[in-house]
Amino acid sequence: MGIQKKHVFTQRPFICAGDVQGLCRGYAQPASLQPASRMIPFYGEDFYCEIPRSFRHLSFYIFDRDVFRRDSIIGKVAIQKEDLQSYHNRDTWFQLQHVDADSEVQGKVHLELRLSEVITDSGVVCHKLAARVDLWNASNLKFGDEFLGELRIPLRVLRHSSSYEAWFFLQPRDNGSKSLKPDDLGSLRLNVVYTEDHVFSSEYYSPLRDLLLKSADVEPVSASAAHILGEVCRDKQEAAIPLVRLLLHYGRVVPFISAIASAEVKRTQ
Repeated sequence: MGIQKKHVFTQRPFICAGDVQGLCRGYAQPASLQPASRMIPFYGEDFYCEIPRSFRHLSFYIFDRDVFRRDSIIGKVAIQKEDLQSYHNRDTWFQLQHVDADSEVQGKVHLELRLSEVITDSGVVCHKLAARVDLWNASNLKFGDEFLGELRIPLRVLRHSSSYEAWFFLQPRDNGSKSLKPDDLGSLRLNVVYTEDHVFSSEYYSPLRDLLLKSADVEPVSASAAHILGEVCRDKQEAAIPLVRLLLHYGRVVPFISAIASAEVKRTQ
């Protein structure tokens, strides 16, 4: 990861924090600072985490830490889940965005709309629209109301029915700050690798699981299923992590590593 900015950086450290809606977080400090007229910090950190599929945004925040070790947010990069595949495994520069109450809107609410006919005191029949929000958060009376998000529901959802009920994602305000240019804050270079796993019922994996658990007993071990799996995968780490978890769960990781070590010793003799 690296960052570029139009203006000269100070010598204070810039912290980069990766966040997936509070489900997974990681922090990195610059590994190097290029001695150019424009200081460009480089973050040589890899964030690896497993997250549920329900997330919507992957965010990276840039903090400026002062001499009192207080962090102030410079900006952030937010990537929607649907766009992650378009940046998969390649370096990309992202414009930093301003961080405010509108950019930090998260969560969703359950909303119920009802449209009914009422008769006024003058005898006129009119339509009355009622909306109810089931999920809410008490405001902080000491510092005033805190903006959490808003909803704008078009009335055409009630065209074919007098009631409508659904979950809605909270949205930022339409009258948010529009004058701030995103390129005023600089940009952040990221290399994002996103893989989505589809897990079936455990009985579908029984034949493969039994083959992998017998890997320590196969002679030679290079012909075992676990060893072949590591050889055919482009990224050995992606194969090693779930394999070690499986062997560790069934108490077979030590015999398998011993078999691998013995094979390496015999090959070097």
